[in-house]
Amino acid sequence: MWDVTYGGNLLTDQRSMTSDAVFNGVLVSGGNLSDNASPVSYLATDTGTASLTRWGGPFGQRLKAVSNSLCTTVGACQALAQATLRDALAPNIAATIGVVPNPALDAGDVVRVIHSGDAQLFFATMQNRLYLHVVGLTARQIIAARPLATWPGREEGKPEPGAKAACRKVAKNYLTPRELVRLNRFVSMLCLRAEAIADDGLHLTLLQWEMLVGREIEHDGGPFLLAG
Repeated sequence: MWDVTYGGNLLTDQRSMTSDAVFNGVLVSGGNLSDNASPVSYLATDTGTASLTRWGGPFGQRLKAVSNSLCTTVGACQALAQATLRDALAPNIAATIGVVPNPALDAGDVVRVIHSGDAQLFFATMQNRLYLHVVGLTARQIIAARPLATWPGREEGKPEPGAKAACRKVAKNYLTPRELVRLNRFVSMLCLRAEAIADDGLHLTLLQWEMLVGREIEHDGGPFLLAG
């Protein structure tokens, strides 16, 4: 692994959010153990009336198809489709970096970008603001107060990981399905705003991004206003 650092070999660093791999519908097709029976399937869609990624809304209908022969009942297809949809609604962050050439690197080698203290503080602050908005707790408070809700392989029957597992350090893994959907919807909204800003050729500072997120949170309401 080659480390890339500010003030060292990192020349440029640009981040953007994209909805290229965001889907608002997941169709899971499985098998069927019964003779002469059609394969089972289930379609899960974003049905939130206020969601910007609502199925058939402004985001359109973007379908992700999943085939899993282990899903032999509609219920199993439904569980996998709903779990996949929660992840599929989350936008993707892309980073483009320029570095001092390293002739020792080959295609496929891992590069770790170590961000400056200001950038790390900014992303940690924004993360906590989103968790406070959706849940009413910071990331650290969520991890301390709740049991682990999801982990890699849970839908396939893998047991809950040990105390030192990396997934236990991610507050998102402690959210309820409803909280997770709402968090993904809000981040998707920010993603669409970021794409519009990029299309206009604008470049915001960290402070301007913080102000923009704050305004969106004010307009969206809080976890207690929308509870029930």
